[in-house]
Amino acid sequence: MSIGSRIRSERKKQNLTLKKLAEKADISVSYLGDIEKERSKPSIDRLKDIALALDKSISYFVDDSSFSEEENSYLPMDEETQTLINELMAADGFKDILEGFRGFTDWSEREKAELAGFLKAKRDFRDNSNR
Repeated sequence: MSIGSRIRSERKKQNLTLKKLAEKADISVSYLGDIEKERSKPSIDRLKDIALALDKSISYFVDDSSFSEEENSYLPMDEETQTLINELMAADGFKDILEGFRGFTDWSEREKAELAGFLKAKRDFRDNSNR
């Protein structure tokens, strides 16, 4: 994938318009459009500005292995899920609890069901206690 198409792909993932990204990167809209359409190649300094505006490293746009790793780790989320994750990450102790989930993909279905049952029972208990 080309640098321009990677920039366009990331811009769209972040729901940014050409104009908004150009403003964030302090470059012209037409120049950014030319980069995305491969009519122009950005200098390292301009690529750095664009990468910073997209909260990515320069290597994300130029290194195939880096792009593949970051692309595969991208997990689209709806707004409600993102809000929930932000609230949980801000809660004291949650990161320690989250650490316990390392290797979750290797858990058996029984282990996952046991955890889901425990969490449901805990939620029901708290709901009944708060009445």
